[in-house]
Amino acid sequence: MIKAFRHGASLALALLLAVFPAACTGRSAAAENTLAPRGHGGESGVCAHERHDTDTRRCSVCGEIVPHHYVDGRCTLCGEKPAFVTGTLDARFYEPVSENAGRLETIRYKALQCDSKRILHRAITVYVPYNYDPAQKYDVFLLLHGQNGRRGAWFEELHEENDRVTGGKNLCDHLFAEGYLRPMLLVAIDTCTGNTINRSELGEAQIRYELRHAILPTIIENYSTYAESGSYEDIVAARDHFGIGGVSNGSLYTQYAGLISNLELFSNYLCLSGCNNAPALRERLDADAKDRYPVHMYFTGAGDEDYSLEKINVGYEILIESDSPLKDGQNAFRVIVEGEHEWCTWFTELYNALPLMFP
Repeated sequence: MIKAFRHGASLALALLLAVFPAACTGRSAAAENTLAPRGHGGESGVCAHERHDTDTRRCSVCGEIVPHHYVDGRCTLCGEKPAFVTGTLDARFYEPVSENAGRLETIRYKALQCDSKRILHRAITVYVPYNYDPAQKYDVFLLLHGQNGRRGAWFEELHEENDRVTGGKNLCDHLFAEGYLRPMLLVAIDTCTGNTINRSELGEAQIRYELRHAILPTIIENYSTYAESGSYEDIVAARDHFGIGGVSNGSLYTQYAGLISNLELFSNYLCLSGCNNAPALRERLDADAKDRYPVHMYFTGAGDEDYSLEKINVGYEILIESDSPLKDGQNAFRVIVEGEHEWCTWFTELYNALPLMFP
């Protein structure tokens, strides 16, 4: 029913744009760091009013920004392809917003430890956008840190690298408050146990198990998502509205525990600075992503001075070659930005990737 509603809304919008062509100017997130807004309210993600200013793209009725909406690599409103920031984001994106800041919530859950069968007491950090309304339904994107890291690296910590200070919380506050993103829930999870000095990797099998049996059901229980319940069947039915991504070792977890093991749970993937297993990924995609579980978006990238860059490039070519269900420039993108194996690189990639996620 949701898909039918969106199809009807898109048809109505197409007729509307024929009469009011100023509703979308075709401007994207270009190298000069201009925002490409996305995410105006309602399930259709599009403003229902008819009057929009050509330059600001704000509705003269409600003041909201009309966002780009990308399907198969083009905006359904203006027909433009996405343009990406390949330099560094302006420092203002890492400054606190004056209003409309999101909030961070810690949600605790229990999970069975696969090897010892003991109960683990675990937690996730949820970034909740400022305009969260439990009466609405929200897309959910999971984020994984790198080796021996912690979930706080995404939103709770500031990173000082190469004379720059960056932080995911302030960045996302800007992106939501300025209309760049449709409201969604961003969830940082731990792939390690222990303290900041003695961190121990849980392993792919444990993360694979927790995603299906603990993490997604916990999110669905505590927030309004497109899944009717936390049951396996309901999560699969809503997979277009779930995504997973990670950096460095978290990218490998995304591939092994996410795409290969749980393709039926997610249709959106973000793999940054890590790809050691492209043949296995391609095998899984060829087996099930063409018909049963299509991928809406696979986004990969790294810094131009990142030691993982060669593996990213080689892996991406394997994933898109021949008769692959991943089509470069449609449901698959590789974006290389200025930077090393570091958070300022990954936050620029997050800026580039999130607007493409979710149909």
